[in-house]
Amino acid sequence: MTKISYLRKRLREEYHKRNLSQAADIGDALLDEHITNRCVSPGYSNDLYNVALVYDELGELEEAAGMYAASIRHIKWPGRRMPQTIFLHSLSDEQCLALSMRFSNLACVIALLGDYNQAQNMYKWVRSLNSRLQPEHMQAVSDNLYNMGNIAASANNTDEALRLHGQALALRKQDGSLEDIMHSLHSLAHIYEETGEYEKAISFAETALDYSKGGIHASACCYLAELYEANGQLEKALELYEKVLAEISVSGCKRRDYMTILSRRAYLAGKTGDPKTAIKLHEEVFNIYNSLTGLDLESIDTGFYANCLKNMAVLNNAIGETAQAEDYMLKSIKSRKVPGKEFANDICFLIRLFLENGTHDKLADILVYVLTQAPEGPNTTTLIDAIMGSLSNAENMHMLLAAINETNHSDKIRPFLDMWREKGGFL
Repeated sequence: MTKISYLRKRLREEYHKRNLSQAADIGDALLDEHITNRCVSPGYSNDLYNVALVYDELGELEEAAGMYAASIRHIKWPGRRMPQTIFLHSLSDEQCLALSMRFSNLACVIALLGDYNQAQNMYKWVRSLNSRLQPEHMQAVSDNLYNMGNIAASANNTDEALRLHGQALALRKQDGSLEDIMHSLHSLAHIYEETGEYEKAISFAETALDYSKGGIHASACCYLAELYEANGQLEKALELYEKVLAEISVSGCKRRDYMTILSRRAYLAGKTGDPKTAIKLHEEVFNIYNSLTGLDLESIDTGFYANCLKNMAVLNNAIGETAQAEDYMLKSIKSRKVPGKEFANDICFLIRLFLENGTHDKLADILVYVLTQAPEGPNTTTLIDAIMGSLSNAENMHMLLAAINETNHSDKIRPFLDMWREKGGFL
């Protein structure tokens, strides 16, 4: 066995084991060996393509694009300078398939890098190559159409995206896997979701459920539930979340995923008028969150935990547990490590709670926190704008002044008051 053959074998093994970093290292060694042999060894184009697949899945898109392009250049074909029509007819079916797959993957990577125009131009070649493929290669044609549809959607060419995904779906229904059919249906649903046509999006997502099996069934249910939720069909969304939670258990899936689904179920319970159930479910979410470690914990957006805390604040306030509501809201604000618009909204909500509940010392404390301890994010001016927008009537302003005057922090909050005065506040 030559060194190239040995490295090819190792590359396949590591790739199928999903050891992508190891596969990339082996792939680099394989291509180096080809260079040592002046790139004349048989199979160089295929090896370039296979290593490109590894880098593509690793998300190293520029590396992948370069290798896909090189794999196209090194395919052995005759007469590359002849007119395109004659050139295409000079290719064997095997060469057409190889080129079609390479151009398709290269176009996808280029689209992900943001050059949609170049990606769409490249797909003109894919279309021409598809027309030359034999019926036994219709799987490749449907995959190419699917990728072309994704690129058209990314370029906001909605009509073209619908047309291409529709063609891919038609082919996949003839001879495709259930999972491929489901992906095509979901792509069509996503396009209609983006255009606000929720009834059509829901129709495609409902059909996709018939093709979802095993582990992907839960994700298909959750996507449909999200569409129901966005369309105001909260009871249907609740039913689906309950169905998913009944099908899986904490031990049967990633605890992180279970927690995410449970949080949506809790949120909808609150929205549909069942705050006590919502509170109970949120407490379960917090228990799971507090048990997470390592990558599972790092993969969760800090906004998720902050939003759950805010939901608990709203729910407790709704049932008259004002002290609990204030505590949860404070935790929510202080857990937003990279505050944005939600941070300002949370500050306003908490200030209203303090004003309504007469907890003036806490109101002063949160204003001091905003001015002196809040993490980097919206500057003080932005927060003042948000607070003024939330409390801009004379009654609320006078309540706020009275609250501040009853505390020992008026000197610390003086910058806040001065800025408010400059902005025309009721002071």
